[in-house]
Amino acid sequence: MTSTPDNMQFPFAKEALEGLDPHVAQDWNREQLDAMHMQFVTQWRQSMSTLIPAEIKILAGDMQLKTYETFVLEAPSFADIQVFEIDALQTLCAWSFDSRWVASAVDCLFGGAGKIPIKESSRKLTHIELGIRQRLLETLATAYEAAWQNAYPIRLQNLRQEQQLSSLRLTSHKDVVLHA
Repeated sequence: MTSTPDNMQFPFAKEALEGLDPHVAQDWNREQLDAMHMQFVTQWRQSMSTLIPAEIKILAGDMQLKTYETFVLEAPSFADIQVFEIDALQTLCAWSFDSRWVASAVDCLFGGAGKIPIKESSRKLTHIELGIRQRLLETLATAYEAAWQNAYPIRLQNLRQEQQLSSLRLTSHKDVVLHA
């Protein structure tokens, strides 16, 4: 079933979209959102491959609508979480990464094989690691914005970094979130 951006509804941002685009319909179109998600994954993999001299594997997870409480309970206790604001939708999104992803990228950039260290480290990142992390996040934001471009142009505004999901407060526990 093919669909156009005109028949997409996003229930998690309904208030933000009201009055902005008269072509937005009433039903959430999962196929359209899945296609945008796959396009994002492909574009981000390509961007990362040009930045990091290694084989980049980014796997697309299944998208689910769930309560924020369920999302928090199912997430790992320690991760590298980056919070963005999606300006056009007036909502927040958070990306959770394995806490070792920057160490692997740094290893590749300095000639290593990019093997992720077995031991997780909760230490503060060095200036070099912070710079590389920032560049990796820029490639993520650019790829995500590009994937949404045809459906609804958005911009991601980098807000903050968190390390523990328990301290991350994005919405109330009963609100529904989209998790991929």
